[in-house]
Amino acid sequence: MVSLRRLNKVVIAVLILIFLSLSAISQIPGKLVNVFTNSEQVTANIAVKQDETCTTEFYEEGNDVYGTCTKIVNSTSCTNSTGPNTGCTTSQEEVSYGCITGVNAILRNKTQCSPEGKYLLEINDGSKISKKQLDFGQWGACKYENENNCLIVICVAHDDGAFKGQFTDCKGGKSCQRFEVCDGSLRVFVKNSREDFVEEDPSFYLPKLGLKEVGE
Repeated sequence: MVSLRRLNKVVIAVLILIFLSLSAISQIPGKLVNVFTNSEQVTANIAVKQDETCTTEFYEEGNDVYGTCTKIVNSTSCTNSTGPNTGCTTSQEEVSYGCITGVNAILRNKTQCSPEGKYLLEINDGSKISKKQLDFGQWGACKYENENNCLIVICVAHDDGAFKGQFTDCKGGKSCQRFEVCDGSLRVFVKNSREDFVEEDPSFYLPKLGLKEVGE
């Protein structure tokens, strides 16, 4: 038979363990931010670079620890020899049962990456490499591809086609720009109310994007 004093000590020990574990969980680490440069050789002479910021957030997650606990169960037995509830005796029994004995803090992390709204074009004409920057972060979302060994960049406006900062398409009257970089030449096309790209579209009302020389 286990005394109440011993039972109280067990309960207090379990409560202290849980408290310390919860305190550790509250001390959540911070974040780690890294910037990576993604580079792709799109054509034989043109490479596109784009910075990407990745934020890793560290946190602790509590997992319950299961074990065995004990408790005292009091029971009364009556013989009722001289009437109801007579000849009664009380006994105590130690009973074991499964229970949560503590919490383990496990360090976890999650990473989210966000590309910068800029492209850096490195154009090699055979004698030198020129660098041009396309800053579209406030304008919209862009994509690029190789078409007939030319770099094609197409951008769709945030307010007129881009979905949550992602490139969708340029159909259905969306405001878009198209850049064609071929053998050192640059052509810029726009569209809004029409389906095809042209050099001048009277319905295109947004400020035009441009390539900025950033040095050799």
